Amino acid sequence: MEELIKPLKARAGIITTPKILIYDGSAINTCGNINHFTGLTFTRGLGEDPESYSGQEYVSGFSGCCFAMKNEDYLGLGGFDEKFFLYNEDSEFSWRANLKGFRILFVPTSIVLHDYKLKVQPEKLYYLEKGRYMILRKYVSGQEMAFLIPSLAMAEILTFGYSARLGFEGLECKIRALAHGLISEVSREVGNKHDLYQSLNYTIPVDQLSSNPVDKLIKNIANRIFTWNLKVVKWYVFSSP
Repeated sequence: MEELIKPLKARAGIITTPKILIYDGSAINTCGNINHFTGLTFTRGLGEDPESYSGQEYVSGFSGCCFAMKNEDYLGLGGFDEKFFLYNEDSEFSWRANLKGFRILFVPTSIVLHDYKLKVQPEKLYYLEKGRYMILRKYVSGQEMAFLIPSLAMAEILTFGYSARLGFEGLECKIRALAHGLISEVSREVGNKHDLYQSLNYTIPVDQLSSNPVDKLIKNIANRIFTWNLKVVKWYVFSSP
């Protein structure tokens, strides 16, 4: 662990996140969350063998199920944003920590059991999507949004497609999340965009919430777009003074 921490001494601090297994210990729930630059969030390593992900590494996010950091750092960052009533509050905090120069370290020797099953019903979809829009409004500037149009459009195709599979209620929750996420009060955050964009993931898992090969094909195409588009955004951000 000392080797990983040494490069961080010039940075603000560190947050650790454990290996989280489903409650019977038979499979992984998450090994640090995947925070994608479009605001989408996924569990990392879901369903895989508990012995995998055996090395320490930096990740883009932590699960609110369990994480560890200094109390003064948590308070200094402002804690969880109470405007996030349910879901994505851990994602938002991860974005904020990365923006402020923190790093999130996955520690596989720390094991936590979690009563978890991946299931996104319409009402959960509403809170996830509302939170996603709020995160983007807090952390992505108007100019960055313009560069991100291809990826943001792809994210809408994916989320509307999933909503449609949930029927009328799913679409209604998605549209309501879009409306509320765009008008909800948010506080813009400032910090080091270089650190933020370096920390965020540029691809999404193709197997999570995928019901057929067509879903996976669309996600693979999306990942190609995401990878290209993030390079463009990084060029813009890193070339800015």
